[in-house]
Amino acid sequence: MGQTDVGRRSFIKAAIAAGVAAVVVGGGLYYWFSAGGGGRRTLYIYNWYEDWGQWAEQTFEAQKAGVDVVWTTYDSNEVWYTAIVGNQPVDIAVGETDWVQKAIAEGLAQPIDEGKIPNLRYVDSRLLEPFKKDGRLYSVPISVGMYCLLYNKNRVSPEPDSWGVLWDEKYKGKILMPDYGIYAVQMTALYIGDDPYNPKKWDEIKELLIQQKPLVKKYWSSYEEAMQLFISEDVWVGLLTAGRAIRAAKEYNWPGTFTVPKEGAMTWIDSQFIAKTSQNPDLAHEFINFSLSGEAGAKFIEIEKYKHVSSAALEKIAPEDRKFYEWPKEWKLYPMVALSEDVRRKIDELWTEVKLA
Repeated sequence: MGQTDVGRRSFIKAAIAAGVAAVVVGGGLYYWFSAGGGGRRTLYIYNWYEDWGQWAEQTFEAQKAGVDVVWTTYDSNEVWYTAIVGNQPVDIAVGETDWVQKAIAEGLAQPIDEGKIPNLRYVDSRLLEPFKKDGRLYSVPISVGMYCLLYNKNRVSPEPDSWGVLWDEKYKGKILMPDYGIYAVQMTALYIGDDPYNPKKWDEIKELLIQQKPLVKKYWSSYEEAMQLFISEDVWVGLLTAGRAIRAAKEYNWPGTFTVPKEGAMTWIDSQFIAKTSQNPDLAHEFINFSLSGEAGAKFIEIEKYKHVSSAALEKIAPEDRKFYEWPKEWKLYPMVALSEDVRRKIDELWTEVKLA
């Protein structure tokens, strides 16, 4: 995930592809219209996987003669949503499930022609269900992750199998929680056997989260900061993503791992859809198909450390790394989907009360 940034290289490519000549003068970028466009096509992609994006942009361009890719990264779904609503050039946008569902409901996404994406055969059909409307597919997953339980294997014993460990006095001052009400509330709802999409036990959830406060070392708002707290052993156990656990273990030799407690965990899906503003839907289908290839998926895992949806990708990564991405079938995973306005309001109100308590 990265910040909004259409780089100078991408800007110049886009200008040239549109039949515009560009030149840097005195540290500034100036451009003027020129005749023709040389038959080139430009694909505008909004995708927050910045590092993998550099590889994907270059590789796809090398495979497709006469194609320029303009890759915009961002740190908020609002960026691509605003771009599409504002009729800016967007061919493909990648977002979280609830935002993509919102885009589909509002008619901001074009239906997917599944016949043009043969690599869909590598994707678990269950991951497609949240993105169907009236029997048609409108978005294609690219990665899947979890808000799960991370713990330091040298510090936490026995191995935890319940979210209850986050209320264990033994780990006071070593527990990490998110400063996002939705993640905290849904996890607590699962812990007490409530519905994470439409909780009924609001008072119990609030009381538990207030009871937990004295035990918490930090409420994180930055994924990177949260990961570093685990690596430095300032915290030993907490709620974070599986991707950060994998990165910490592989890149920093963190002696920890992640698991899904017996009560279950929330699963997020990043998916890519073709925007209503797309002028190149056929080319967009080609890129989505490319992104699901074994090569692209393996490179995604190598660079981003998140689980790619393509089963072909797992066949191309090192056997010792597959343990991070072959999740047990008995894990209870609940997809994060768009919540009702009433539930969102109650979560916001509850979390405010918890933080002020």
